[in-house]
Amino acid sequence: MLPIMLWFEKHKIKLAVIIILFGLCLPLTAPAKALRTTTVNVIGTGRVCDKNISKSREQAIADSLVSALESVLSEIISRDLLIHNFQKLNEIFYRHTDRYITDYKVFAEVSSGNRYRVMVQATISVDKVEKRLVEEGILLGKTPLPEILFLVTEQNINDPIPKYWWGRGMLFFESTVEKAMAATMADKGFHVIDHGVRMPSLDGDYPMNLSDIEAVNMGILLNADIVVIGNAVADKAINRMGSNIRSFKGMINARILRTDTGAEIAATQKAAAAVDSNETQGAEKALSHAGQLAAKELSAQIIAALQDKKEAEMLEILVQGTDDLSNFVMFRKTLETIPGVKNVQTKLMRPGETTIVVLFQGSARELADALMLKTFVMFGISIDKVSENYLKLELIPG
Repeated sequence: MLPIMLWFEKHKIKLAVIIILFGLCLPLTAPAKALRTTTVNVIGTGRVCDKNISKSREQAIADSLVSALESVLSEIISRDLLIHNFQKLNEIFYRHTDRYITDYKVFAEVSSGNRYRVMVQATISVDKVEKRLVEEGILLGKTPLPEILFLVTEQNINDPIPKYWWGRGMLFFESTVEKAMAATMADKGFHVIDHGVRMPSLDGDYPMNLSDIEAVNMGILLNADIVVIGNAVADKAINRMGSNIRSFKGMINARILRTDTGAEIAATQKAAAAVDSNETQGAEKALSHAGQLAAKELSAQIIAALQDKKEAEMLEILVQGTDDLSNFVMFRKTLETIPGVKNVQTKLMRPGETTIVVLFQGSARELADALMLKTFVMFGISIDKVSENYLKLELIPG
């Protein structure tokens, strides 16, 4: 028994290295379900409050958490999008840091003059940030948002039949539900085609109930990327208050078709209620609210469809300078935090170099650019080669 214990004692360091290397070679389990987070170190500043250091500290921490979120957002979306959406980002993220920051630690703090500074390490949920950016119509990188043509019929409470702008004799018809949907989607960055009255470029008669082919053809004629086809109806609801106040309901069914393929990429069915003493105004309120709800859901579905269009690619990375195992482990962990990285596996390990395979939603060039923005504490990286599905880089000791 004693000789075996002596052997384990003598070789315990080698065994530890073998166990670590074996763990690196194991594939990740269910990577799609793993919550993606990233950790950043930031400094926050607060104004020194007389006899209230606690308040100064809180201000400095709050400032640091905003900086942490700003750092993550700058890696996910471009500088132009940050500037263009600054007000919206402020309302969504910077005022609600607790929704996206899962944890933080204060490493150091100091009071200097009239300023109180803290050094904070914050952990941010990348998945939550990206999900909200998609919902708000911001996360599309450099891809322009599509141009939309609305083809929605509308039947208000006093209309005997539905109305639609492409119908003859309806030159002055302005759809309540389309107006609400267009405003909502334009606010999210979509370009809505102003068809005005019946467009001269539309040849022939188009029926009220358009087929998918007819809707797509109209979209092509008016240079639309996608068309919204559907119908909206307003009606009285049962609820009432007194003799004058009535409730009304608006309902909409809508689908989104791509004009280049004719494929359906989004669909929704929404209903909303409104209260008013005037029938026409009450019905219009209900239709407008239903249109807003439908537009928000359709916007998220469209953007998600455009994001999914960019399929994940299998990239190979040759990492040299892996003699220092701790540097390689840190590099791999950092690689896994990059937005778009779905899975990382070790393919081959040799003395001084390791080949890994990455499932990435983007090109090798985009992955290389993302890596160049990362900061490593004990080492740096030198990217020597970038091809279609291949990266070659070296870990350089700091």
